[in-house]
Amino acid sequence: MEELKTLNEIKKDIINYYKKLGFLYAKANTKSKRKRLVSSIAILDHICSPEIFNFNDLCGVWDNDIELQKVMEKIYSQFCQNVEDNILLINETSKKTIDAFKSANYPFYRKHSYCHYLPMNIIFGLVKDFYHSFDDETVKDFINSFNKENLYVEDFPTDYSGLLFPFDVIRKNIILINNNSPQNIYFASSLAHELGHAYESFLYYKSDMFDNGNTIFSEVVSSFFEYAFLKYLKENNIYNEGIDSELDIFYLELFDDAFSSYLLSLMNDRKPSDEGEICLNDKKVMDKGEEIKSKLNYFTELPSYQDTIRYRDAFIYYIGKLFAISLYDSYKDNPKEFMKDFKTALVNYPKSRSVDSFEIVGINKENLRNSKVLTRELKQFSSESK
Repeated sequence: MEELKTLNEIKKDIINYYKKLGFLYAKANTKSKRKRLVSSIAILDHICSPEIFNFNDLCGVWDNDIELQKVMEKIYSQFCQNVEDNILLINETSKKTIDAFKSANYPFYRKHSYCHYLPMNIIFGLVKDFYHSFDDETVKDFINSFNKENLYVEDFPTDYSGLLFPFDVIRKNIILINNNSPQNIYFASSLAHELGHAYESFLYYKSDMFDNGNTIFSEVVSSFFEYAFLKYLKENNIYNEGIDSELDIFYLELFDDAFSSYLLSLMNDRKPSDEGEICLNDKKVMDKGEEIKSKLNYFTELPSYQDTIRYRDAFIYYIGKLFAISLYDSYKDNPKEFMKDFKTALVNYPKSRSVDSFEIVGINKENLRNSKVLTRELKQFSSESK
């Protein structure tokens, strides 16, 4: 792969985006036109914040638009409503997820070895080969269009391993991979994950539509490609020394998010703070958490649920990983048909905002509740990684 961009080159890109969005904002003379700009503007401001690149010397002409801020707040309130619409399903499935891990004897903390440093061109080639393995023309068109213009690899202070920035109105995707962590299989799986987000946006651009992240399904597509990438490496015996460790991390994160989601689903008042955080200070919920911990036998290293939990993160990452495992099971059963139906599901769910959109690819409320696929996968992983 050609040499990646420096921080100064990235800043030049960001300045150009400010100019483009500023021009479109000034030109937008109706509320509906400005509404379409909201997501791209919010993303650009986030990139320039202290959490990412700290380009505080950049500012947009939209900074003082009160109406724009109200629309951005509405997007978050729509997400909260989507959580409430699905809270019973979240409650039931997260409890079943915890039970599935217990029945598989918690396949965590095995003594795996880790894959060592991999050059960026090897990582990028490996991830591209994985996407080509789907034998799907839309996926191939997408991955062949991706190059260094779409990828920033830099250190940034947040704990995210990667982020996707989909600039909807200018049909541009930027992936940022955090270079704080070593370049290894985890780094590669983060790239596969963010490319999953980019693929989703790629489909939306082709359909002239956009999902602004106001549903609990925002991490489904990315988590599917991340999980499928790890399974692709394992099933093809590529870098064997690190795969079980990375699957271990995937399952452990699923367990943590299931536990947090279950406790949040028990709360009577789930109103998040302005920062999107909820403090689990509900005594009944905390007592329930202790009760669950006492039933989990030796696996007691659970999330510190008395601390604040990111409201959005707990739900979307739990749903994303849970769906990913069932989706991969459907994919392996009939790859060609699955990819065709998967595209249909991805175009439908932002409009329906419902789990029912995924029924075409084998996901429904009943099979999520019974957790048969998850239990089978965990038991298989446990037996293979001993």
